[in-house]
Amino acid sequence: MTKQAEIIGDIQKKIASGAYTPGRPLPTQKALSSQYGVAVGTVRHALGSLVNQGLLKSRRGSGTIVSPDVKVTGPAPSAGRRQLGLLVPDSRAALFVRSYVLAIQRLLLQDPNLEISLRFTQNQTKESILQWAKPLCGILAQDTVSLDLLNHLRATGKPVMVMGHLLSGGCPSWAGQVCIDVDQHVRMCVQFAYSLAHRRCLLIRESGSYYMDSVGRAFHREAQKIGADLQHDELIVDRSDHGDELLMYLAAAECPPSIVIVEGGFQACRNLYALERNGWRVPEQISVLAINGVPEPWLCTPDLSRVEMPTEQWAIRLVEAMYEMLDKGTIIRAEVAPSLVWGKTCERFHGDQPNAASKAESNGVSPRSN
Repeated sequence: MTKQAEIIGDIQKKIASGAYTPGRPLPTQKALSSQYGVAVGTVRHALGSLVNQGLLKSRRGSGTIVSPDVKVTGPAPSAGRRQLGLLVPDSRAALFVRSYVLAIQRLLLQDPNLEISLRFTQNQTKESILQWAKPLCGILAQDTVSLDLLNHLRATGKPVMVMGHLLSGGCPSWAGQVCIDVDQHVRMCVQFAYSLAHRRCLLIRESGSYYMDSVGRAFHREAQKIGADLQHDELIVDRSDHGDELLMYLAAAECPPSIVIVEGGFQACRNLYALERNGWRVPEQISVLAINGVPEPWLCTPDLSRVEMPTEQWAIRLVEAMYEMLDKGTIIRAEVAPSLVWGKTCERFHGDQPNAASKAESNGVSPRSN
């Protein structure tokens, strides 16, 4: 099967299942070419074929949309309505994944045979959660749910799909998982920094999680591939850190980094604001880049440069995988490729830098020390 035929078949399947909604736009041709790993021209020809079939419509200024006249068949109906559970640790954690949860709910609500049950684990006993799980056909669990709780859910016999990388350890073999490709995320960050002539790079990540450790290992591995031309270091901070650790690091550094790569958009913005409060000009003096930055205004500035997991693409793949688990009883594992957003917090490096103290003093600010 040619790549064009593969794309046509996949989009037909997504339209039929309701993953692509009638009257709503498809991802851009550039996004689709990245998703399928093909040239934009291949995507354009595939979409043109679907337009000729009447499944899609091309509108100037609106891109390509699913034809409003298309009938969505949805997944194979079962006897009665099915209940699918969304398990999130607490309301604070829900804020951090709000865009993902909303995208998942939008897709699932298109199935008339499916109901969604959202449950927070905060202040809940294991017994009450197991009771909640009894009528469910399956469970989507956010990545901060504990491994211990997942193992208890296994006893219910319900299919469980983990949304992301478990912070408490590797995903158990009996559960499904749709997550980011950590190596590809980190590789894109390191190569982007290097392409902008940055040769001193600092990774900032939180401590105490399996996922964060995997980010650290991938960072050093990718930096070592480039070789001695790229100096790299790692700063491991506590979740409560608001950029103070970075400021102390910069104040003590004889040759400070020209770019900091921070895991998570929220943590990246904390460090960004700390730098600006203390007289560092971003990106003129130092660039800031986020790994897995969530593009949500309540979490981070939209100007943040970031390598992110596209929300809609991830939600569609997650829902597809969950349906496949429900209908076929198979364990599905999938990774979603990242995309790069070059915002205003990164720029090309233009020559050597003075040390941290002299740079801050030149702005009339003394670096804080704790």
